[in-house]
Amino acid sequence: MAGYALGLSEVKIYVVSASLLILWLALLTNIFGLSIAKWTNNAGALATYTFGILLIVLGFTVWMRSGSATPIRLAPHWDMDKVNFWSQIAFAFGGLELGAILGGEIRNPARNVPRAAWISGAAIAAFYILGTLSLLVLMPPDRISILTGLVQASTEAGARLHSAYVAPAMIVLILIGVSGQLCAWIGGTARIPFVIGIDHYFPPAFARLHPRWGTPHLAILTQGIACTFFVVALQAGESLRVGYQLLVDMTVIVYFIPFLYMFAAAWKYGRKWSAAMGLTVTVISIVVSLIPPGDARSLWLFEGKLLAGCAILVASARVMFKFALRRSHTLTK
Repeated sequence: MAGYALGLSEVKIYVVSASLLILWLALLTNIFGLSIAKWTNNAGALATYTFGILLIVLGFTVWMRSGSATPIRLAPHWDMDKVNFWSQIAFAFGGLELGAILGGEIRNPARNVPRAAWISGAAIAAFYILGTLSLLVLMPPDRISILTGLVQASTEAGARLHSAYVAPAMIVLILIGVSGQLCAWIGGTARIPFVIGIDHYFPPAFARLHPRWGTPHLAILTQGIACTFFVVALQAGESLRVGYQLLVDMTVIVYFIPFLYMFAAAWKYGRKWSAAMGLTVTVISIVVSLIPPGDARSLWLFEGKLLAGCAILVASARVMFKFALRRSHTLTK
């Protein structure tokens, strides 16, 4: 998105390098602990909601002055090239489980986590529904890029309202918001290999905290190395648009697999309605993630990369688990 603002949105070396730079800055922030990272997280949340409110206000203002750039229809237009996006709608509601992962670092989690779930769920739904309407008011869908659509809409709003300040302000908010979200995800997911290390299913080094900052630094650094590998590998031989879609699809598939276990357990323990709805959404999201976008250069290359990336992660976990069981059996003897 910053690349689009600078006229470099299609320069792959710039986009990949800038993305990796932001990734490693977020990683280092988390190594310093939540006392530092929480400010990045809070700034990102504030910037995201500020941007969302401004986008909705701008869209409404343009609609009142000059009408909508897109005819608004409530019924969706079915297009196989866009089916893949439905999984990302479900993925947009993910992240609430980080509250449980960080439960030991949240004040009064029994009260605050459920409250945060209801508030954030409603806010996410409102943001996506009203934000999408605003985008369609500002621009027709065939001009909106999956990569830079928010920046495009901000630029268009500034032009339609004859304001030179709208686009730069919105772009800054987007960058702060995305960086904050990235920082929050890194901090939350790093606790998982840390806990697995405590349970001896990962090497003991993962269970060690940084002597000064008290953070699971090895888990954070390992996460950074893995992310760097996948960003570079999935972009190779693809356009930025398709490379981005590969990253998203692989993330959705691997991310939702544990949800199958979670909702199955909920069914077993009597929460059948919520479990049934959760399982339905999860299975559909995984299946539609396997459908390639229409502009993929090669169906086989896209599917091969996607399935290979998922297989690498699943196989790595299986190997680590079997190794841990063998080591545990040897120590028992």
